[in-house]
Amino acid sequence: MKDFLSQNTAEDIGYNETSSALDMQRLNGFSASEGVVDGPCTVVRDPKDLHNLKNGAIVVCEVATPDLITYMPFIKGLVTEKGGSMTSAAWHARRNGIPAVTGIAGIMDSIKDGDILCVYGTKGVVEIIR
Repeated sequence: MKDFLSQNTAEDIGYNETSSALDMQRLNGFSASEGVVDGPCTVVRDPKDLHNLKNGAIVVCEVATPDLITYMPFIKGLVTEKGGSMTSAAWHARRNGIPAVTGIAGIMDSIKDGDILCVYGTKGVVEIIR
């Protein structure tokens, strides 16, 4: 039985590596902030994209800009293309209790808005579940 602080993982909601009908890709980066979160993502390519950000989104961006830091209390997960575990993105994610993975080269080209992600912040892994 899961405690009340636990969050769903991809396996909990029916996704696993042996699912043949599922197109899933696993990407490795740096563990930036612990926790697990899943759901649709919002790709932020430009600070203007932040205006379309929905409360509770998983944000995917190249780097965390000062504009994004302002929205941190409203997001539930963060994935960056550049950076490591000591970046400002990682620090702000830890401060806000947001699972985060940094340094996944090429992720901005691998996903689109609305793709379902599972972010394993403690392991530094992101699963793209289409």
